[in-house]
Amino acid sequence: MFPRSRYYSYRKALPDERKWQVGDVLHYSRGNHNFSFGGDVVHNYDLINNTYESNGDFVYSNLGNYFNDLLNKGKANSTCGSQTGANPTPTGSQTGWTGTLPCYGSFYQGFGNPLFAVSTLDYSIFAQDNWKVSPRLTLELGVRYDYEFLPSPVSSLTSATPGFTPYPQLNNHPSDKNNIGPRVGFSYDVYGDGKTVVRGGYGMFYGRITNGVLLNTLLNTGSPNGQFTTTFKPAASGSTPAGPLFPNIVGTGSAPTPSSYFLASNLQNPMVHEFDLILQQQVGKGTVASVSYLGALGKELTNFVNTNLAPSTSNATITISDPNNAGPLPNGAVYVVPQYTAYVNKSFTNITEVIGNVNSNYNAVAFEVQNRSLKSIQFDVNYVWSHALDYNQNATTTDASNGQYDPDGSQAKDYGNSNYNVPDRVTGYVLYNFPNTKRGDWMKYLVNDWAIDSAFQAQSGLPYSATLSSYPSYAALNSSWNGAGGTSWIPVIGRNTYKYPRDIVQDVRLQKQISFTDRYKGEARLDLYNVYNHQNVTGVQNTAYVFGGTSSGTPNVSTATFQNGI
Repeated sequence: MFPRSRYYSYRKALPDERKWQVGDVLHYSRGNHNFSFGGDVVHNYDLINNTYESNGDFVYSNLGNYFNDLLNKGKANSTCGSQTGANPTPTGSQTGWTGTLPCYGSFYQGFGNPLFAVSTLDYSIFAQDNWKVSPRLTLELGVRYDYEFLPSPVSSLTSATPGFTPYPQLNNHPSDKNNIGPRVGFSYDVYGDGKTVVRGGYGMFYGRITNGVLLNTLLNTGSPNGQFTTTFKPAASGSTPAGPLFPNIVGTGSAPTPSSYFLASNLQNPMVHEFDLILQQQVGKGTVASVSYLGALGKELTNFVNTNLAPSTSNATITISDPNNAGPLPNGAVYVVPQYTAYVNKSFTNITEVIGNVNSNYNAVAFEVQNRSLKSIQFDVNYVWSHALDYNQNATTTDASNGQYDPDGSQAKDYGNSNYNVPDRVTGYVLYNFPNTKRGDWMKYLVNDWAIDSAFQAQSGLPYSATLSSYPSYAALNSSWNGAGGTSWIPVIGRNTYKYPRDIVQDVRLQKQISFTDRYKGEARLDLYNVYNHQNVTGVQNTAYVFGGTSSGTPNVSTATFQNGI
């Protein structure tokens, strides 16, 4: 995606966050047991004074289309012509088109009341026993209970008003009261000499439904008393309205069909099972080597599913255009894809259920050697191999209209490498204190108390997907391969199948301690960052194909043109 409007401007409060917390812990020792009991209460209050994307948000698949609209702004036509809703391609296929269709791929705009507030109250209690079973074996036994009291639906946003007919799920008020998390750990001195130790542990940990998600869900019911954001195509089709000519936005008096969000009746707080097993061995003076297995299973992670898409009754025929065969899909390949073309409830665009239906898994093996006890040198170096997979986990702080490839079907196509998957990572540091001399005051002043510290890290690049831009056909409701919107990766290629270039960073610090008196000391430092001058890539152009070339006479046909750069 290319130039976007400044829809983050003019926010008076997004949000104004206030928090208070009360907690206490009691420790009690008896015999070989050290008991801990505690709890806390956390109150969060968030006030927003902002209508999200009220200034509009134009999205372009390439700079050429943006410059075209920029050149023609304020005029009654655009050279992208009379194409009927699919995103124009950057090739010469639009030559000879005439008409007034703008060149952007999609336009988003928010409408409604900017003021809204939400508050949550979280409770937790725990108990733990540190039990010295024997001189060689220690157990950690504990349990924790968490509860997040979610705010009730707001009656003014879920009641019928002129032009707004609510649906029953808007009054859902989930209450997840089963968040009991046991924890167990152990430490065992294998030979009793403190040189070979095995440690392990397991625990269940619960997260929160974030206030950002709650704010947007409770406010964006589709009621004119709340807020909503609507997606526009360059031209109208079906239930999708036509967007404005760049750089105009839609007037508030002509607000289109709203979107809506609701909390699933059985919404659960996200949770994770975490477990590890570590073998530590002393291999020299103060030097410890260890090998560890680390695992985590995420469950019931928050997701967003558009429940208003009618089951697919038609297919889109997508033809790959790539004469140079430079892309991952062969030129001329034809894919027939079931597509979403109609809404169930015509009074809304998306009706998004906030639900906990995403699972994840993480497995890792770590090797580490460390020493922090030698006088002249300290070091720590470790290598981690890991693999993280999930069903399209997201870390958004707000709501998404749809986060599932097939909202009406299986999640199988969503499974793949996690956005956070880093297979290989090595880190380390070395701190060396130069030897001091006892020769002469000036010599000691110049030579003594020098140290050099170097930190190094290298890792595999983060993963990314080959993505699509615009709509799979004129008839499709939304973007994506099947018109469901939300996901832009290509199922026949897979999710997160590519990687950024690897990251390498080494920083070096040369430092000297300076004593002015016995009481006052200073330190001089010379810091060198990224001494290899290695370019660490933080973003890539991952739009592989742009849909285009359809017409109203063939509403279910599209051409996906390969873009250089993937």
